Amino acid sequence: MDWSLELSFMTFMVASVFIPLALLYFFSMRSGRKLLLPPGPQPLPIIGNMLMMDQLTHRGLARLAERYGDLFHLRLGSLHAVVVSTPEMARQTRKLCVMKLFSRRRLQSWASVRHEVDSPVRFAARRSGSSVDVGDLAFTLAKNITFMAAFGAQSHGNQGEFAGILQEYSKLFGEFNISDFLPWLRWLDLQGIDKRLKVARQAIDRYIDVIIDEHLTNPKEADAQSADMVDCMLAFLGDSGDTEEGGDLHGGLSLTRGNIKAIIMDVMFGGTDTVTLGVEWAMAELLKSPEELKQTQQELASVVGLHRKVNDNDLDKLPYLKCVVKEMLRLHPPIPLLQHQATHDCELAGELLRASTVRVGPAVLPGHAVGALCAGAGDGAACFDWSLAAGTKPRDLDMGDVFGLIAPKAVRLMVVPTPRLTCPLQ
Repeated sequence: MDWSLELSFMTFMVASVFIPLALLYFFSMRSGRKLLLPPGPQPLPIIGNMLMMDQLTHRGLARLAERYGDLFHLRLGSLHAVVVSTPEMARQTRKLCVMKLFSRRRLQSWASVRHEVDSPVRFAARRSGSSVDVGDLAFTLAKNITFMAAFGAQSHGNQGEFAGILQEYSKLFGEFNISDFLPWLRWLDLQGIDKRLKVARQAIDRYIDVIIDEHLTNPKEADAQSADMVDCMLAFLGDSGDTEEGGDLHGGLSLTRGNIKAIIMDVMFGGTDTVTLGVEWAMAELLKSPEELKQTQQELASVVGLHRKVNDNDLDKLPYLKCVVKEMLRLHPPIPLLQHQATHDCELAGELLRASTVRVGPAVLPGHAVGALCAGAGDGAACFDWSLAAGTKPRDLDMGDVFGLIAPKAVRLMVVPTPRLTCPLQ
């Protein structure tokens, strides 16, 4: 009798676990047939392609794209993801940036932020002969330039607070959150990530609201020389400040307050960590290949000379430096993948995607971020001779990266600067 009761209890427990899972699998399969998804690896029941998580780095996804095409589908638990790596779509996204917010005319109006580059140069000059962390130096450069370009001088004193919020956001975005793939566990918040994200989001919303209100209180014409990015975007905001999407302001372009806040976040994420990692990776590649560093410095010496620092007018005359930056971005994309979630059923590159599908594709750096990379790498190579700290040989330099929302060096780059210009650097 006891044995019979024990067997019945075990049967009940097994049924209570597997029947809901079977129903979940059945309904997920039924809903998945509503739309024809792109090709991709065959998913397993319930967990989908989650056993491939260790392969889903930017390099792993590139290998999968060679097999399944520029647009392919992954099912991660109950989450549908579509990986996009089509050159044509990347060109369209970049064109939008080039023609609107990051046009050459707009970049020229931000020339006043160029003096921010002098701050890390002066710091490196004071540390001549001592070990310097290139990542910390580059972060100071990126933070100052991006903050000034986006928000202007009126909010310059608060950039430390905002940088801290961004760093917390970047860390949380890069975390593996089981709730993203198994939504029925979200209410438990097993890792506490959702709570931390909510707190960070509220903090960043409050901060950006203050910035927007400052600009609304002291408005500037979008074409003014002193106008920053927020001033430019507010020119497309309705008089009420609550223009609905789809309005017809300024030739069809209309922005809501929420749109402006989202763009500010994109610019700050795309202009701080990306520039920081870009400068660090560029310096690492040059120090790994001393001949390439020598050729870069020779070009700088012939175009700029040794009597002054690099300025914006020099950049168009430095093709080799530009090639160094472009090759670094090819080898070490600072933000290798960018995720977007479809809010409704839609079509992408001829494929029908269901609502809540996550699109994964390469990030496009803001124009000022790429310019800052050239400026940062150019100043570093022009102003100083560099050697690896602790007697490290170029062939022994660790070039491994850590995959996440961003892809930093696994080991921080420590170098020793020696001034090479004849002009004062401090």
